[in-house]
Amino acid sequence: MTKIFIFLLSGLLSLNLFASEATCRLPAGETLTIGCSTDCGWSVKNALRTYASKLGYKLNLVNMAKSKISNDYSQIDGVIIPGGEDIDPIHYKYEVEADLRQTIEDLDHLVDYTREGAKRDKFELNLLANYFANKDYDSLPLLGICRGMQILTVSQKIPLYIDIKAELKIPNRRDLNDEITITSESSLIKQMLGLTTFKAYKNHHQGLRVDYFEKYQATRWPEISITAYSNNRLIAEAMEFRDRPTMGIQFHPEVDRGSLREKIFSWVLERSCENKNKKL
Repeated sequence: MTKIFIFLLSGLLSLNLFASEATCRLPAGETLTIGCSTDCGWSVKNALRTYASKLGYKLNLVNMAKSKISNDYSQIDGVIIPGGEDIDPIHYKYEVEADLRQTIEDLDHLVDYTREGAKRDKFELNLLANYFANKDYDSLPLLGICRGMQILTVSQKIPLYIDIKAELKIPNRRDLNDEITITSESSLIKQMLGLTTFKAYKNHHQGLRVDYFEKYQATRWPEISITAYSNNRLIAEAMEFRDRPTMGIQFHPEVDRGSLREKIFSWVLERSCENKNKKL
């Protein structure tokens, strides 16, 4: 019985090592630099450090908002925009039709305005404007988590739901697990996770305005796809950009303790490795 247990354990460890083996290698002495648009928080930083170690990468994490980095991201190998505060609707409400603008203004009292949110709005929208405008960053991977997906959305002039409960008549997604369905077989998230459905931790009350996006996607945002949804397609859970290693996710993989966390953060690290190698 003991021999069987040791054999099975050895097999499981071998599978885990195989699953964690990097497909991209850095030259000896090189270090990956991942930029966070703000302090990424313990959970995100711990996930990055854990999987960088498994993949054999030396890792340097930089708070881009507090560093000397301005509009030159050549020293950054990958970018993460983490979760956080609500985004001021002023950044998108004047891009929409008058009736929707009125709805947004009527619900303004449900926006949680904070000084930190205002600082992040300005910095992250500037970061994304430079990122998408500069072809030198075509291979720079970027992951937006929760608010990070929402600021990606707003950077493209796509409006948000001000409050899910008020507008969609379902509970706000506060501190719960949602079942998420991947809707595109050719999507990055499908290739990354190898799943059709999965559960993930959620903590938000705003999100990409799905009906508006789907109405105008073909004419205004053909380079963007929503590739995962929850709650009968009411909530967008993943957005992807054509020809860029860019993805927004509305859930929090850093909270997960299984393969979801590993696969998503390993993707960021390996794409960052590929990006760095192109620059060397």
